Amino acid sequence: MDRISRELAAAMSGVLDAADGRQAFFRLPSSFVGFAGHFPGRPILPAVAQIQMACVLLAAGKGDGAPFSGPRRVDSAKFTRPVVPDEPVLVKVAAASGRWKAVLSVNGEKTAEFTFSIGEAPPCPA
Repeated sequence: MDRISRELAAAMSGVLDAADGRQAFFRLPSSFVGFAGHFPGRPILPAVAQIQMACVLLAAGKGDGAPFSGPRRVDSAKFTRPVVPDEPVLVKVAAASGRWKAVLSVNGEKTAEFTFSIGEAPPCPA
């Protein structure tokens, strides 16, 4: 597991499973490696780190200890609000037509929505 994934996994809490997916909260401190250089003086979470949050959430359910590298493909993505350090980010991931759909929000305000497929993590339900 790479450093970003390890730090994301450490920042994850409150994992809840549902029939079609799962959800959890992430709270990333300003020291999170993903904020480094993005952007100095006003850190915001890069889109790639937001996508990785959804993948880390799915990988947490594997339970077999196998490595997980991230998404194989992102089909669509919309980022509507910056995520800054120490915000409670709710990540919800659900099966969607053979892929996964993720919705991220902070205090009820949507920050991102994307669909993706994965390689090593659990297969998507049909």
